[in-house]
Amino acid sequence: MLRLADYQDEQMRLIVDRISSICLSTEFHTLREELEAIYERCGVENSVVTAFQDALYTMLAQNEEEGAVKIHAH
Repeated sequence: MLRLADYQDEQMRLIVDRISSICLSTEFHTLREELEAIYERCGVENSVVTAFQDALYTMLAQNEEEGAVKIHAH
């Protein structure tokens, strides 16, 4: 039987793996740079951080959506 602490550790590892894969991807870097340029032109405070957060959120949401499509396709 899997202990709760082991399950939580495994879930945390999965999340870290997923975020790491996203942050190292070319698609993420391209999106982040595009958002950063837009935010800087628009005068958004902390444009670097905001662009990073928005790019990460977008990629996570996209991965969730792709996962849901795969599940419904089977």
